[in-house]
Amino acid sequence: TSGDGKVTLYWNDISERTPDSFTGDLDFEGYRIYRSQDNGQTWGQEIIDAQGNLIGYRPIAQFDLDNGIFGFDPQNPFSYLGDDTGLKHTYEDTDVKNGIRYSYTAVAYDRGDSIVYSLESSRGTSIADRNFVTITPLPDYLGKKPAEVESMQHIQGNGKGDVFVHIVDDRVLTNDTYEIYFNGTPATNFKLYNRIKGDTIIGDLPINFDDNPVIDGFQVAVESEQKIGGIKSVTDGYGKNVQGAANIDSSGSWFVSISPYPSSSFENRTRDYEIRFTDGGAIAYSWGPSTISTAAFPVNFEVWDVTGNTEEQITFEVQDNNGNQQWDEGETIFIVRSPYTNPQIGDPLGAIFPDEFPYQVIISNASTDTLKIPPQTGDIVRIESFRSLKTGDVFAFNLKMSSINPDAVDLSEIRVVPNPYIVAAEWEEIQNVHQVYFMFLPPVCTINIYNLSGEKVNTIRHEYYGVDQNDEESGSELFNLVNHSNQALAFGIYVYVVTTPDNKKHIGKFAIIR
Repeated sequence: TSGDGKVTLYWNDISERTPDSFTGDLDFEGYRIYRSQDNGQTWGQEIIDAQGNLIGYRPIAQFDLDNGIFGFDPQNPFSYLGDDTGLKHTYEDTDVKNGIRYSYTAVAYDRGDSIVYSLESSRGTSIADRNFVTITPLPDYLGKKPAEVESMQHIQGNGKGDVFVHIVDDRVLTNDTYEIYFNGTPATNFKLYNRIKGDTIIGDLPINFDDNPVIDGFQVAVESEQKIGGIKSVTDGYGKNVQGAANIDSSGSWFVSISPYPSSSFENRTRDYEIRFTDGGAIAYSWGPSTISTAAFPVNFEVWDVTGNTEEQITFEVQDNNGNQQWDEGETIFIVRSPYTNPQIGDPLGAIFPDEFPYQVIISNASTDTLKIPPQTGDIVRIESFRSLKTGDVFAFNLKMSSINPDAVDLSEIRVVPNPYIVAAEWEEIQNVHQVYFMFLPPVCTINIYNLSGEKVNTIRHEYYGVDQNDEESGSELFNLVNHSNQALAFGIYVYVVTTPDNKKHIGKFAIIR
């Protein structure tokens, strides 16, 4: 797909899953990308042997497996196996000029063995080959509002992770709803499912890999920590680490010590909790003489389960060490994963021990706080657990197609390229065929071209509605430098007038030099 001064290439991963036709081994090693400016007759910088023979070309990009195989092939010093860069399935070429046609071919190569040197698949020779493409970098139409992810929802499960959708080719996007399903606990891979078509588009995409194959014009990448259960972080309301005596809260008054209860439910140790200091507070449970936990006294904080996109107030216990019927700094708070029921003093605790007792928390006074100020109303202790995405987590998303923003259309950006036009320059691909591009056009407009005498020599009607998947010229229009009678324009200066349907106009000039 073309862009303003760039070409973006993307390809599938079928070579990575295809056995060697001779040995039957899966010996795929990487990809090489070549670029040509003569329609594939040559492919860039030549590689010549000692006898002056052409034995290949240097690729403009190369991506190989990060597997310890790199450098020159021991069996063939003219074949480079890569630098262990890791695989990619996209490449953006920015070393190109607008209006000049380029050809590209992508090839796969294997790692070779002790007998046969590394071999690569054949380079494409024409558009009949699926690994060959010709394209002209050109800008999009004026006022284009790029396609984007319209919604991304975590519709099932409570694992943590980030889903990134990178739109590569907006010409082939659909309005379908896509779902992402995960495999493993923690997840190691995922699949992409089209809900509208009821079909899995691709599976076994790896977690924590940023260049998966492009599907329906976009790439999906998922980042998720490969760990479930246990304490990930303890922070205050400002996100500052407060775990341990060396990490004091933002007010400089207190820090937190925390430990999981080892016999508690693993599921409860994969959730997130907050201790919130409030004016109203809640009723704390505590041990009585018979070690039965009952609702004992009010305190100035509440405990909440804040896992995922929901939150629920839950129960807690306080170990009242000095028997003064209140919570003091240094006394243990036991988080209890059962709903808070607004108990009356003396009500028994119905939670299951130790299953529902995931964490023990001690909030202590900092040694530097000589005034011994405890946490105040508005203070928060947030406990975040490791909770990777896993089997059962599901994300769903839709894509919003590109559109035009009329307020962003600035006709003064319109350009003729090349200007001046010089016969026999590098942009002339075919002998005796002369052409220029009108660039940075709005999607619909009329271009009238006049000589300096005011005589109209030609009219171009530019219309682009984003329906042609093979159309490179969404914001550009080719003009072959002829008049209404198909006669070549004489050298000199010409005036063009671009008019939009709402009668906005832009006037410019271009020159032809022979």
